[in-house]
Amino acid sequence: MAQDAGVKDLGQLRQFGRNLNIASGNLTQLFQQLTQQMHQVCDSWQDDQNRTFMGDFEQKKNEIDRIAQQMQQYSEFINRSCDILEQYKSHRL
Repeated sequence: MAQDAGVKDLGQLRQFGRNLNIASGNLTQLFQQLTQQMHQVCDSWQDDQNRTFMGDFEQKKNEIDRIAQQMQQYSEFINRSCDILEQYKSHRL
């Protein structure tokens, strides 16, 4: 089934899943830190350009959070799929 599913290297697939998981966590953490820092720095800085930037940044952060969540979910899907493929391969041998 591993070959039937088009998976040539389960190790590479698992590594990709782990990398997605790591990248998801890193993105989330980085943008949480930037958001906190932006609010601290910009609390007393009230001009139109800053307000516009903050609004745009919050919007983009929400998109990034959504993407990071999708990456996390896909990472979990990859892991489950690899487990199933490995079970299939072990029973097939």
